[in-house]
Amino acid sequence: MSEDLRVPLGYSVSDKNLLEYGHNIIKDHAISDDDAISFAMFKVLYNAGANDSDAQWTSCAYFSPDKADTFLQISGGGAHSWRIPAEVERRLCEELDLQGPPV
Repeated sequence: MSEDLRVPLGYSVSDKNLLEYGHNIIKDHAISDDDAISFAMFKVLYNAGANDSDAQWTSCAYFSPDKADTFLQISGGGAHSWRIPAEVERRLCEELDLQGPPV
């Protein structure tokens, strides 16, 4: 890997996990899978009190060139490096039941 290529540090979150999260919150009416995923991405940040943090959703095909994986990015690299506070990261992990270290 070249020195100028820095993959952001974050947690891989499957579409299945986001679908379950979204559908578990919206039970009173039908919702498409795409809408459930979009809603889940917003609601995870909101419920964890992370909507004002630098945490963000991103996709990356670095690990799987055939299909971009969804990541909850908690850190960035390069000249403008940043990282969310540990407490915010903990709440996000609890909200999505994420296990293990970020990749």
